[in-house]
Amino acid sequence: MSFLKMILSLIEYPKTTKCVEMIKEYIEYRFQVEISNAEKGYLMIHINNILRNKIVTK
Repeated sequence: MSFLKMILSLIEYPKTTKCVEMIKEYIEYRFQVEISNAEKGYLMIHINNILRNKIVTK
């Protein structure tokens, strides 16, 4: 994920970005591994889909 895409995602999807950061911090702390930007991008896509589907189904 490029730096520009990361900045745009912060603006466009603040809830998703916050959720991904929390997951990243937990995984890095709990399992002592580093989460790459590509992995964060993967999480962002799927979490955003979950949040969007939740809004649609309400």
